[in-house]
Amino acid sequence: DTVNNNPRNIVAKKDGIIKKVIANKGEIIRDMDDYVQKGELIISGDLIFNNEVKGRVRSEGKVYAEIWYLTKVSYPFAIDKKEFTGRRKDVLVLKFLNKRFEFRFDKFKQKKIKEKVIISHRFLPIKLALEKQKEMRIVNQILTYDEALEYAKKASQREIKSKLKDDEYIIKSTYLKSSVNNSTIDVEMFFAVYEDITDYVEIGE
Repeated sequence: DTVNNNPRNIVAKKDGIIKKVIANKGEIIRDMDDYVQKGELIISGDLIFNNEVKGRVRSEGKVYAEIWYLTKVSYPFAIDKKEFTGRRKDVLVLKFLNKRFEFRFDKFKQKKIKEKVIISHRFLPIKLALEKQKEMRIVNQILTYDEALEYAKKASQREIKSKLKDDEYIIKSTYLKSSVNNSTIDVEMFFAVYEDITDYVEIGE
């Protein structure tokens, strides 16, 4: 494959306030805490001397900014909650394709499993494993307004975090409002997020 060495700029992928810029190649033309809009130039591939473009490079770098999100989550007042009974056992299990066979009769209906493979076949989808099982039961719970509100707030945070990369994080979260709708609570939240907004645009001739 040929390596693309065409000159390019680094621009903003989203609207936000710049928090960090790393430029390995190219010239940074925006300052910290500048507000930028999607598509705005941040690291230029133009090499300028005496107000003239003397050359062009393929900009390399990263731009991080504070980005804002509004979320709306509906959470039920009636939930199924998992509880451990305290009962546990070690069980030999034979697994073949998508089927599993336990070597005992008094099986837990719901359980949490930690598996250790004893024997597996090199070519066939079959294995013998020892499972450490902890019995669980599902308990139906009716939440109070405050409990449902807290669960909804945590669900909102999980929703945001699930979209973030390892180098991104939530700066702050603010509860805005909530309303009760039959069997659910609807919660609106505001999030400020530290996020990579690096985008690239090749420089035309």
